[in-house]
Amino acid sequence: MRSALAAEEVHLQEGCQQLESLVRPAKVVYDCDVAEVEREHSTLDVKRVEAVAEREKDKKALRELEGRWDAITILKAWAEECELELAHCKAVVTKWEEAAA
Repeated sequence: MRSALAAEEVHLQEGCQQLESLVRPAKVVYDCDVAEVEREHSTLDVKRVEAVAEREKDKKALRELEGRWDAITILKAWAEECELELAHCKAVVTKWEEAAA
């Protein structure tokens, strides 16, 4: 019985050693993969922050362009009013010149 237990213990120890010899390289590969994922995650975080900053910059530029577009629209309307007023003034001057002649 003791020899069977001793043999079983030896067999279990050999099995443990075999498992450990398989686990070590797997752990090395796993650790390398985790390190690579962490590097990629960090890189993606930096790119995400840069993309968000660029998007905010673009939004600000768009708001500025929209403000300029609104100003141009207002100036065009004012210019049209000025042209109408100028045409009216020219018509009045022409009437006065005709009346004076």
